[in-house]
Amino acid sequence: MRKKGKGVAPTKGAAPWYRKVERVLRVLSRAILAAPVKLPAKVKTGAKYLVLLLGIVSSLEGLKKEEEEDDG
Repeated sequence: MRKKGKGVAPTKGAAPWYRKVERVLRVLSRAILAAPVKLPAKVKTGAKYLVLLLGIVSSLEGLKKEEEEDDG
C-alpha cells in the first residue's frame, strides 16, 4: 500500500508534458510541409506559422537556460 503524501520524484531529464506536445507539433508541422499531396494553402500557411512559433519558443528557452547558468 502506498503512503499518503509520498509522491514519486520526477527523474532528472524527464520531459514535461509540454515538451512532448512540442515534439508532436514539430513532427506534425514538418510532415504537413513535406507532404507530397496537394494540401489547401491555409493548412500549409498554418504549418509554417507553427514551425516559426516553435522555433521562437525553443530559442527563448535556450536564452532562459543561458541566463540561469550565468546567474548560478
